[in-house]
Amino acid sequence: MNNFINQIYGLTNIALLTPQNLVENIQLDNYLEIKYFTKNNEIVCEMLTEDEDKEKAVYLYYFNMKNQLQRAYAEYRNENIEIFNRGKELECLLAEYDDAMKSSIA
Repeated sequence: MNNFINQIYGLTNIALLTPQNLVENIQLDNYLEIKYFTKNNEIVCEMLTEDEDKEKAVYLYYFNMKNQLQRAYAEYRNENIEIFNRGKELECLLAEYDDAMKSSIA
């Protein structure tokens, strides 16, 4: 149970990744561009990368104004892939916690 509580606490209160953490990625060879802007009361980081075959991918990170990562997406080969969603992760953890509590009571 403590593991669930720690994970729920982390998703509720800890940044996990901040906009500042992403700045260092520009030093990597495959990162071409990093842009920051605000949209709908969120901080957005857009990162353009290139793989070995010179195919480009765009990563979009959405942070709340407390610098907590909320969602992240990868756009690659005309496909938009959700790679992180804090709300969905928290929802799943809470459901697992509820199931575990019901099992321990039964």
